[in-house]
Amino acid sequence: MMNNPPPSPNLLQTPLERYKKALNCITAPNSLTNKNQVLEILSARDALGKLLETENSGVGGCVMPQKQT
Repeated sequence: MMNNPPPSPNLLQTPLERYKKALNCITAPNSLTNKNQVLEILSARDALGKLLETENSGVGGCVMPQKQT
């Protein structure tokens, strides 16, 4: 079985930075998190997850050959 190459750092940089920025609101000392901040964290997480899923499935990147049956 062939492994897909890791996602390009350039493709991951923006969503990862967005997720890190969103998480800063809950990691800061004495911070209170509001509904909009929680929604941003979840949205950023989902966007990053979808990108990783797309990269791992070979869509938009290296497509794995299909097994002949």
